[in-house]
Amino acid sequence: MTNEFSIEQQRATLQQQFPQYQLVSGWGNPQAEIMFIGDAPGKDEWERGPFASTSGKFFDQMLNSIGLVRENIYLTNVVKFRPEKRDPNQREIAAFADWLQAEIRLVQPKIIVPFGRIALSVFLPDLKLSEVHGQLLSLTKQEQSFLLLPVYHPAAAMHNGKIRPMLKQDFLTLGEVWNELD
Repeated sequence: MTNEFSIEQQRATLQQQFPQYQLVSGWGNPQAEIMFIGDAPGKDEWERGPFASTSGKFFDQMLNSIGLVRENIYLTNVVKFRPEKRDPNQREIAAFADWLQAEIRLVQPKIIVPFGRIALSVFLPDLKLSEVHGQLLSLTKQEQSFLLLPVYHPAAAMHNGKIRPMLKQDFLTLGEVWNELD
């Protein structure tokens, strides 16, 4: 069974489990060196694509500031639908864990960038984002080794001006690490 089949099989099963939601798959370059992981898709992402809102424009600016474009990266989410007016809960996060792991196996990124506390909790549940954002961590999860660089979510930076300079600095760190890979 290939990773792609595994993802599609999981999608079909989870769509039955969550029939009230439109599921949104990951998007991007399947050979990307960098994978960004958010908590859940925005409300219109299934129609307009990932990060299509104002925070998406800010995200594009951050990518451009380090010489990246969306075609160079892979974007996905911990949970593949947008819960109504709340964060994803533990049951939803657990339900989509295998799908996310299949995406990581498929892409095999060298760097994973979790956006925000929920995405960070998938990898390091006991750490606080405020204490580790911008720090490069080396991890191995399910026999896959990668660098983890937790950052604040671009939407949080759009709503909280104090976070914006921290996110910009974290992206500069990402750019330096990415440039050192080659």
